[in-house]
Amino acid sequence: MDDALNIDTNVLKKKISSLNIKGYFNYTFLNDLNLDDYEVYYNILYINESFKLKNIYNYIYDRIESLRKKHDLERMIKININENINGNILNELLNDYIDKDIIKSIIIINSIQQYFYPIKKL
Repeated sequence: MDDALNIDTNVLKKKISSLNIKGYFNYTFLNDLNLDDYEVYYNILYINESFKLKNIYNYIYDRIESLRKKHDLERMIKININENINGNILNELLNDYIDKDIIKSIIIINSIQQYFYPIKKL
């Protein structure tokens, strides 16, 4: 599973360690994964102000829409970009989309990584 990730979780942990946590919510959308360090992705969400959660969701949405052009992926729910979302709504939206699907989980993880730590596209 770790081979499917864009960035080593230890690199992410190191980058996050110096940043302040802005809020806390008990996210669960990755809890069903067989991944040792999935909490690092929740920590990426914690370091963002709550009003940025909609930006993160829209970033994930846009990436999945791009992937849908090449692959048979289910569409995510489009949210109103003029309204903020909280951790509960983000968690619910991501849980509903992933629905215990490992491929969708990996796409979400990689999207969160890219949002936080963009890497050069090949």
